[in-house]
Amino acid sequence: MPFQYQGNLESLAREVESSKDRVNSVYLNLLGKEKFTQLRDLSHRLLTPDCFFEDYGQIMRQMGYDGEEMNSGTGSSSCNFLTTFSQLSPNCKIDPSCGKTGVAFFVSEDSLKKGRSYQITGKQIAGYVHEFDHFVISSLQSHLLEMAHGVIGVYVGNVGNAQKLMEVVKRVGTGNHPVEDKEKVIALAGLACQYNLFCEQATRILDQNVLASLGINYDLPWRNKDPVYGRILVTPSPKMVLKILNDGDPFNGMTDTEAIDKMINWENFFQSPCDSIYSKNLLDSIKKTKTTLVPFRDYIKDIRKKSRKRR
Repeated sequence: MPFQYQGNLESLAREVESSKDRVNSVYLNLLGKEKFTQLRDLSHRLLTPDCFFEDYGQIMRQMGYDGEEMNSGTGSSSCNFLTTFSQLSPNCKIDPSCGKTGVAFFVSEDSLKKGRSYQITGKQIAGYVHEFDHFVISSLQSHLLEMAHGVIGVYVGNVGNAQKLMEVVKRVGTGNHPVEDKEKVIALAGLACQYNLFCEQATRILDQNVLASLGINYDLPWRNKDPVYGRILVTPSPKMVLKILNDGDPFNGMTDTEAIDKMINWENFFQSPCDSIYSKNLLDSIKKTKTTLVPFRDYIKDIRKKSRKRR
C-alpha cells in the first residue's frame, strides 16, 4: 500500500502502521483508481529504508556536500526530490534529457515538532502526513515541477516565501549587476516563491482530508476564498512586476479532488508570476523533461558516476 514509513522512529512507525488503511482509503477516493495504483507502485519501488534519514546532513554528505551546505533551512522535516541536471543555460533552459531523480525523507522527532502541521495539531503523525503528501503530489507529476525549485535553489538560494523573495529583490535590485542578470535572478526567485506557495496550499488540502480520516481536525481558514495577489514592483532597471499569492485560495471554486489534480497536472495551470522570458523558459523546458524517478541509492550512484566523469 502507498502510505508507509521505513525509517527508525519506532513511535512514528507504529502510528503509520495503525493508520495506513484509513489513509490509503483517502488516497484512493481523491486520486481515483488509476493514480492510486501508480502511487502504490511508486511507493513500493522508491520508499526503501535507505531513503529515510534522521539527519539532514547525511543526505547532503551522500550527495558530496559538506560544511555550511548541510542544513535543512527551517530544521523541519522534508520530502526531498533530488535531481541531477545539466547547467542552466544563459536563457534559463535545462536539458530535457537531464538525469535521474531520487527521493529522500528527512524525518526525526525534533524535525517533526518544528513543522507547522505538528504546531497546529500537536500530533507527530500530522507532520509525517504532510511530507508524505508532498511525495504523493510530486511523484505523480509527469513533469516534476519541484525541479524548478531545485534548479533555482542552486542559483538563487531558498526562496520559500514572500519575505525571502523581498530580500532577494532588494539585494539584487540595488546591486551593481547587468540588467539582464538582475532580471534573471528576480524572475527565478519569484517563480520559486510562487511554486512553494501553490504547492503548500495543494498539499495542505490533501493533508486536511487525510488527517480527518484519523480524527484530527486541521482547519484551512483560507480555503475557498478568493485568491489575493500582491504586486511587487521592481524599478527602475529592470522594470518588472511580480504577482505573488498573498492570501486566499488559488484553488478557489474547485473541489478537493480537482485542486489536487490541478497540482499534479500543473502544466496548464501553474504560470510564471512575472512576464520574463527567463522564468517562462524554465517552465517550458521542464514541461519537455520526462521525470525518471529512481530509488535514492540509484540516484546517488548516478551523481557519483557523473562526478567521476567530470574529474
